[in-house]
Amino acid sequence: MLELRPNCECCDVDLPPESPDALICTFECTWCATCVETCLEGVCPNCGGNLKRRPVRPAVHLIDHPAGVRGWPVKRTDDGAGISYDGVDPGPEVGERYNQDLDACTLEAGPLPTFQPLSDAEVRAYFALNLEVAACLEAEGITVPAPPSEDVFVEAHHAAAVGTNVETWRPHAAVPPAQVPAMRTKCPEPTLEDLVG
Repeated sequence: MLELRPNCECCDVDLPPESPDALICTFECTWCATCVETCLEGVCPNCGGNLKRRPVRPAVHLIDHPAGVRGWPVKRTDDGAGISYDGVDPGPEVGERYNQDLDACTLEAGPLPTFQPLSDAEVRAYFALNLEVAACLEAEGITVPAPPSEDVFVEAHHAAAVGTNVETWRPHAAVPPAQVPAMRTKCPEPTLEDLVG
């Protein structure tokens, strides 16, 4: 599983898990699109390998598979009320660092929310929002693959939400990397907040 490192190793710009501007090499060295285009010329300076757009981890999966911002193998507790360290006993020295990192993350992020899967109606509303985004992208000259039926979208979304390796239709997946920043502004991807807003 990818670590989803949080910053560009060149300019230190934030690259959160949902960022379409993160590029990585096979060792997961992480760079922003601007640095890759302007100073790295598409090549990782650490290993000499090429750089590709880092996949976006959907927010629904970040609870069970968080970004490795601080490098600890953590998992969500069975009751959904928090996270636990999923590794060997770190020992006193490493354990202290782990506790400090855990405290810092808790202060920064607040308590871990309990995941509530979307209802069929909410997924159908999300599908409708994605259809609007697809129309917007098409109007901007982006060729978007045909959407699945609403029922197939709902089934795929529910399967992906429980960790099944299923691709869900996402209009922005068709946007060429160089056009991502402009298209995110002109045709923003729908978010879960859009469903309740």
